[in-house]
Order: sequence, then structure tokens, then C-alpha cells
Amino acid sequence: MFHANIIRNPADLSPEIRDFFYQHPPSFFQGPDFLNLLSETEGFKPFIIVLSRDRKIVATLAGANIREGKGIKARVSERTVIYGHPVIAEGHDPAATITKLLESLKKVSGTSLFTQFRNDVDQENVKEAFAAAGFRRLDRLNLIKPIHNIDEAWAGLSDSRKRQITSSLKNGATIIDQPDTRMVEDFYNQLLDLYKTKVRKPLPRKSFFLRFHKLCQAGTIHGRIILCLYNGRVIGGILCPFTPRGSIYEWYVCGLDQTFRAQKIYPSVLVTWAAMQAGNKLGCTDFDFMGLGIPSRPYGVRDFKARFGGNWVNHGRWSRVTNPMLYAIAELGYNVLRVLKKV
Repeated sequence: MFHANIIRNPADLSPEIRDFFYQHPPSFFQGPDFLNLLSETEGFKPFIIVLSRDRKIVATLAGANIREGKGIKARVSERTVIYGHPVIAEGHDPAATITKLLESLKKVSGTSLFTQFRNDVDQENVKEAFAAAGFRRLDRLNLIKPIHNIDEAWAGLSDSRKRQITSSLKNGATIIDQPDTRMVEDFYNQLLDLYKTKVRKPLPRKSFFLRFHKLCQAGTIHGRIILCLYNGRVIGGILCPFTPRGSIYEWYVCGLDQTFRAQKIYPSVLVTWAAMQAGNKLGCTDFDFMGLGIPSRPYGVRDFKARFGGNWVNHGRWSRVTNPMLYAIAELGYNVLRVLKKV
């Protein structure tokens, strides 16, 4: 008989649960780091489902309920997102274990419009379990660049990327990986402008970035905020959580490349390379670009990322609509606002 326990507060992670994570090191998004980061961040309600059998932990699954704004906006924007895949102990059937985890997931995703797994590995061996639980697979591309050998990583860059990195440094751009709070706020304001004018997708509140910075500075979670400066001004940055001996992730990135093109400075290119270098020094094996869009749909971000080189994958996403009527209304409203450039 399986028993599921839902943890929302990092203080409730027992020694047994922490030992399980120590024995089965999870990705940043599937362990205590993720819960710690989001537990006091407005707009997020994180959780870790702990599945036990015969009083032994057999699997965990971390995710978060995410909302935008307040009132009706919060209601029609709520979704449950899981980055990555469950942590399952050896010797346990993946399909049967995931089936039980998905049953427990309903308890934390009941008010969400939809639930989505953003896969970081191939999950074909458990597709029947997801299908039986009402999930369907969506194609999504990603790029994973090996960085365990930094010289080989450099060699894998396109010639244009190498020129842009070299030119940026030659013409006065600098990299800082221990920014102060004001610098992080400047970085956030640039991201906010980018998301409002071009990306037009939800961006976490400033409190998310400040908490990430605070916890990284304290050594409480694994991550870095790396910024590009020019004449003392922040002109680009990247927020990178990482998994020791695993991947470093490009979660949020931006740069004023167009503004400084005349000076031959390319901040978004430079911070991406700086994050790869940082990941290498931290013992990470890969740089995860965290998404290159739908295969059949043109995507400018994909063209930008592709020139860094790496291995293309399509692990896809598992998606389940929880409230079809409200989801349809929310999607219609969102698409109208996109056309009107209000989001």
C-alpha cells in the first residue's frame, strides 16, 4: 500500500526525506532547493509529494501552483507546473509509481486550469501511465550543451558567437557573478521590459528574483545570477539554478544587444557563455537552455540559442486540462490580449 505525504514547508522535510534526496540526488527543480526558493515567494505555492511504501520512501515529485495577480486574474491564470521528472528509488516500477504520484497530484492541482510536466528526459516508458491519467504529450524542443570540457564547449560555438564574445570583452564589457541588490533590480527591470514588449508571457514578480539572489548569496540553494556591466551599468544578465554534477539551467536571460551593437557589445551572448564557464567550474556536466519552442513553429529564440551548439532533444511535455470550460475562456481572453498587445 502506497502512502502519499504532501510537503509545502521546507521545515517539514524530515531527516528521512533529506536522506532520500542525498541518496538519490534530484535536479534543482525536484528537490529542497526548489521548495525553499518558492515557499516564501508571492505568486507561487510549491509542493513536494513524498510517496512511501512499507514506511520507506520510494519516490518524490516537486512542483508548484502558480498564479498571476489577484482576484479573477489569479483564478484564470492558475496552473500547476512540474519541471523535470519524479525521483524514483531503484527497484520500483516507474509506471506504477508514477500512477500513484499522479493520483496524489490531483489533490494539489484541483483549482488549476491545467497541469503540465516540462520533461527533462525521455518518458516514453511511462506514457501509458500519463495517458491513463488524462495527460497528452506536446512536442517541445530543447538544447543541451555539454560543458564538462570548456575548451570543447568553446569549439562548439559558432564563429559568430566566438567573435561576439571576444568583441564584447575587448570593448569594455565585464562579467560579475556577485552582484548587489540594486544590480539585480536593474536586471529584473530589463527582463520585465523584454517580457512586456516582446516575449509577452508571465514573468515572476521582483520578489522571486530578490529571494533567489538572497538564497544564492547565503549558500542556501544552488544558483547564480550573472550580470554583464558596461561603464558600471547593468546591460544584461542571466539567472541560473544548477544541479551539482548535473546541469546548469538558463532560466531567465536578457541583454541590451540592440542598444550596444554599435559598440560591438553583445551582453546576452556574453552572459550565456559566462554561465557555461561558471557551470564548468561548479562541476556541472551540461548547460540546459530550457526550451526552444514547438518544432514546426518559427521561433527567434531558437535561432539565437542554436548558435551556441549542443544536442537537440524533444522530450516534450505532458499536459492535462483540469477545468476545460474555464481554460477555454482564459485562453480566448489571453489570445485577444496578445493581439491587442496588452500582455
